Amino acid sequence: MSGPKIQKLSRTVVFTLTDGSQIKGDVFLRLYTQSHDSVQRLGELLNDEENFFIPVKTTPGASVTLLNLDHIVSVQTERQIETDEWLVMGNNTPVRIKTYNQEPLEGEIYINLPNDCCRPKDFFNQDLKFFPLFQANHVVYVNYRHILSVTD
Repeated sequence: MSGPKIQKLSRTVVFTLTDGSQIKGDVFLRLYTQSHDSVQRLGELLNDEENFFIPVKTTPGASVTLLNLDHIVSVQTERQIETDEWLVMGNNTPVRIKTYNQEPLEGEIYINLPNDCCRPKDFFNQDLKFFPLFQANHVVYVNYRHILSVTD
């Protein structure tokens, strides 16, 4: 395969799948994106409309596993790595998210929408595949397709 190679940075994450299993591995983020001159954020990778499968390297030297985004319930990463100013702007609201056959997830969402649209309902009705939930040490991206309910 020829052509320019896109520089990538690996990020260790933990996936929870619809069957309840967890996979720990590295995903690959672009060093530069069109929207900003920095490292691609995990949320940008997960919410990219062109991605249906994402590559994950589970052990050094192993081949890459492709995970179907539709069967990923949540993706957890370290908060200190993923938190940027833009992620925590707005009103923080504690929520509890119930997903099918999993323990409820608790944390905060940051609603940065126009003043008349700053309720959790408005936040979760955005056009996103994965919503960020901020916990003390982690950011958990939750797939909207697997959310049964949200309580604030």
